[in-house]
Amino acid sequence: MGEDSYVKAKWNYSNKCYIVSEKVPKEKTRENIEYLTPEDLIKGIIEHDRKLLVSIRDGKIIKDRLKLISATKKNILKGEIVGTKEVIIKKLMTIKEHMSNLHEIKYRILDNIYMSVIEASQAALVMSESSSLIPRNIPQSLKKEFRRNKIHIDYIAEIIKVFKDYEHRKIPMPSGRKIDDLSVKAEAILNEIKIVI
Repeated sequence: MGEDSYVKAKWNYSNKCYIVSEKVPKEKTRENIEYLTPEDLIKGIIEHDRKLLVSIRDGKIIKDRLKLISATKKNILKGEIVGTKEVIIKKLMTIKEHMSNLHEIKYRILDNIYMSVIEASQAALVMSESSSLIPRNIPQSLKKEFRRNKIHIDYIAEIIKVFKDYEHRKIPMPSGRKIDDLSVKAEAILNEIKIVI
């Protein structure tokens, strides 16, 4: 058997040849050649040896009997191996996706707050034989109908204004803290409207 039968993988990167072989010379690194045992290769991949991973990712594969180098290269490019820029890019894309989901959730919460206040306010107006189809006019209508009763008209006006301003892109999505504040105000409004009607 020749020396070539011991070679499991071979690739070139940056004027250097990397050879994975069962038989490795005592001097593992020569001027333009670096020898690795299969165990060294596996250990380098597991321990995220940046130099080794970059050589695999950007190198030209010459021989790959076990298909380990090509599989590793594919995994690096897919962002599956920690310690590479591809995995960092993949994580950043995931964060961007989660932020988009968070934005959607915040919008649904804001919409629920708005709709519950509008519907409760309109129910109170209907019970007093009045109505207002335009949301921004609801606070004024409530003021006229419920002068003696304590209803947080300012809270209703604030919730309508924040929702409509966001909907018409006059303001950015309110912070989580602001949405929590509006939720507490909406609950207070709903409790007071229950008492009034």
